[in-house]
Amino acid sequence: MGSGRWTGSCGVVGDRSSVFRAVTTENHAQPGTSATEWIKTYTDGLGRTLAVEYPDGALQTSQYNAKDQLEKQTDPDGVVALFGNNALNELEIQALDMNRNGVIDYTGSDRISRNHRDVADAHGTTVSRTTTSVWATNVSVASGAS
Repeated sequence: MGSGRWTGSCGVVGDRSSVFRAVTTENHAQPGTSATEWIKTYTDGLGRTLAVEYPDGALQTSQYNAKDQLEKQTDPDGVVALFGNNALNELEIQALDMNRNGVIDYTGSDRISRNHRDVADAHGTTVSRTTTSVWATNVSVASGAS
């Protein structure tokens, strides 16, 4: 069996309460064997990925806020990533939720990074600058510009 794609519609992801609009199953041939591996991607009516299901039953899930921004993602091992956006709706903050409370803890144990973009003047030339900041668990901040 070769690679392929199948799309179905409407249902509930596993035992989750997230309702999906479409499911796409991708089959990938395994090199040197007749076996295939499948991956199911569940999306909502806006085309956002709600979940990705793997053959072993593992699930990666994504949650969005009212502004249609990615807010939380849980990987198949249960590791939770939290996200924050700036006023321009650009993804700016990414954090691993170390204490699993569902909140980005700037003074706690969460592993947080921030990518801030702005426009600056450098030697008479307008440039786009990205500054990456990383919060250490002891609440100090290390920064570097690129």
